[in-house]
Amino acid sequence: MKEKYLYDIIKNPKTGLPELRQTLELEVVIGSDHCYDEDDCMTLMQLNFALDILDNEHLYIVGFDHYDRLCGVYCVSSGDFKSVQHYNRNIALFLLLVGARKFRMFHNHPDNALSGSSGDYQVMGFMISLGNVIGIEFIDSYVLCPDGWIKLAGGERVNEYMIER
Repeated sequence: MKEKYLYDIIKNPKTGLPELRQTLELEVVIGSDHCYDEDDCMTLMQLNFALDILDNEHLYIVGFDHYDRLCGVYCVSSGDFKSVQHYNRNIALFLLLVGARKFRMFHNHPDNALSGSSGDYQVMGFMISLGNVIGIEFIDSYVLCPDGWIKLAGGERVNEYMIER
C-alpha cells in the first residue's frame, strides 16, 4: 500500500533540479485505493491540519489521480490573518512530481467568513489557468472555517463537518 504524505519542494543539491521531500505522513482514515469525494477531502484536511481552528490563513493543494485517489498534499503557504502567498511554479511542480491528474485547493478563513473574498476568486482563477497550462484538471476551491465550509466555484455552503471533534 502506497503511503500518503504532505510534501515540500526542495532543490536537489547535486542536480539543482526541484524534487519532493516528504515532510509528514498523513493520517488517512480510508485506504490508499479509495476514491476521494468532497466529504473525504474535508475529513482528510480536518484530521491532519485542523484548518477550521487555525489563527492564520493556510493554503493547501491536494492532488489526485484519474480515479480520484489521493496522490499527495502540498502546503503552499501559511500567511497572516487575511492572506497567504502562493507561487504557481511551485504548485505546478508539486502536481507534476506527484503525478496528479486533478487537484483541489483548500484554505481557511480565521475570521469565520464563510464566503469567498475577491482575492479568493482571483487565486481560483490563477489555479484554473495553471491547470489548463499544465494539463491537470482543477476541480474546485474550498474555504473552511469554524462554522463549516464553502465550495467557491459551485457556490455550495455546508454548515457542518462530517467528523466530530
